[in-house]
Amino acid sequence: MVAERIKMEVAGHNFIERASYPVHLTVSIGIYSSDSGEVSEDQMVSFADEASYVAKTTGKNRVVVKAAC
Repeated sequence: MVAERIKMEVAGHNFIERASYPVHLTVSIGIYSSDSGEVSEDQMVSFADEASYVAKTTGKNRVVVKAAC
């Protein structure tokens, strides 16, 4: 929910107010979720990075959650 709020806030913000037209940005966010805690910090970052790449390649401006199997 927090990632979705961040995504919406960024997309709705005009980053250069004095520009002749609105300047908006988008974000793609990857999240890794696990209950077991059986992965290292490096693996968690790698899994979140994979989820981020999926978010970017499937349309951008998305939140993708990769969950442990």
